[in-house]
Amino acid sequence: MNIRMTKPILKFSVLTICLTVIFLTILHFSIMSQNARIMFPSAIFFGVLMFLNGNFWGRREVNVKNGAMLGFAYHLATFILFNFMQAIWIFGFARENMDWFGYAVTGWFIGLLFHALLAKWLGGIEVEIRDVATTPEKL
Repeated sequence: MNIRMTKPILKFSVLTICLTVIFLTILHFSIMSQNARIMFPSAIFFGVLMFLNGNFWGRREVNVKNGAMLGFAYHLATFILFNFMQAIWIFGFARENMDWFGYAVTGWFIGLLFHALLAKWLGGIEVEIRDVATTPEKL
């Protein structure tokens, strides 16, 4: 697997960090106040925003032939950034949630492995992804 760090992935990463800080702050206060009416909708909203973030920046990639590998690269960046920041949050503010952190990372890692295998399996399928900022045609 050949994954390059591109400008869109870097921009995606910066926005991912910002969204994650906001989400973890909301999550922390909703857990502390035991308010599930805030916790679950914010988690769903965060997931939708992260999907839209990856979709937006992924469509700005130039000269990508393997769309499955591109999706995996964004998934891997999200996994690393989110779990790094979540570890800081748990070890700094919520040590009582350490067990939950291990389960969440393990489950997500298994999903990430399946995504990697799928991207490798679909690696022979070429998909043209153009830079929508410079091409007049719509995707």
